Amino acid sequence: MLLLCAGEGQDRRYLDWLDALRRQLGLTDVVHMLGYVGNPLELLAAADLCVLSSVDRVTIDLPDGDVIEGASNEGLPRTILEAMACGVPVVATDIAGVREQVEDGVTGHIVPQADPAAFAAALERALADTDWRRAAGTRAREIARTRFSVPQAAAGLATALRRARAK
Repeated sequence: MLLLCAGEGQDRRYLDWLDALRRQLGLTDVVHMLGYVGNPLELLAAADLCVLSSVDRVTIDLPDGDVIEGASNEGLPRTILEAMACGVPVVATDIAGVREQVEDGVTGHIVPQADPAAFAAALERALADTDWRRAAGTRAREIARTRFSVPQAAAGLATALRRARAK
């Protein structure tokens, strides 16, 4: 099993902290920090699972005494939509927008924020069941195509604008 971490993030110190943790735990052979990836869809298409572990707020004490504080700016996480469009099931924390995208137990698993045991259990369940992943990926692709397509989004926006104008 490999864990591929793609993206640069907003704070280089956070990535450096993650990389140091990966090294400290002896996980350099299975956890790869890829940084910026030009076409993440190629990675997603080859993945067994997409993982999004965002939290609303985070504070990390760095070894040098500095502190990183941040807040999630996820609204409707695009990473999840991209994974679903590629037919990849998702394990994600329960942040804004995730429940709108992921059907818990059907297209992925939704776990409470800041609950590593629940997150690990969801990952183990998903990785242990190839048939579930295949079915969840198929359903995820169908939902991405029908519920989150450009025509669906445009129709939803038009409806919202008509309702707002009527008020």
